[in-house]
Amino acid sequence: MKQETLQQAENWFKINEIPTLLCLTSETICIETYQGFQIEISEEEITYRADLWNDYINENKTIKVMISQRSIYHKYAEVEIEIPNGMECNDVHEYITDNEDLYVDKIDKAMSNAEYEFGFGLSNGMDEKDSESEWRFDVMEKGKPTYGGHL
Repeated sequence: MKQETLQQAENWFKINEIPTLLCLTSETICIETYQGFQIEISEEEITYRADLWNDYINENKTIKVMISQRSIYHKYAEVEIEIPNGMECNDVHEYITDNEDLYVDKIDKAMSNAEYEFGFGLSNGMDEKDSESEWRFDVMEKGKPTYGGHL
């Protein structure tokens, strides 16, 4: 088989997504398809299909390419609530969890009014990169967080 025909056969394999060349003789090319079928293709068939492909390329000088982008935006909101003074650090989480009514509506409203920000929003203690939503609390003293955790 001529070198030109072998090149045409290789191109035909790529175009038709045929993965395995099993054997090559002077008259035929034996291939295996993805479905496991073995077929033989003659030199004439390879030349014919290569000519069809070349005609297609010559007629269609451009092809369409899809450009895609995925961007991440998030919303972030904070609300303040008051809890009894003098509570042990270990009890704060339980108190907040047991008293959701102190903040659920407030945080929902704040979140609805929040602007979208570009990025993952992994800051200010928000560090659960695999989570779609994250809640936390921070006990504030003199305007600074002293203790906190995830809800």
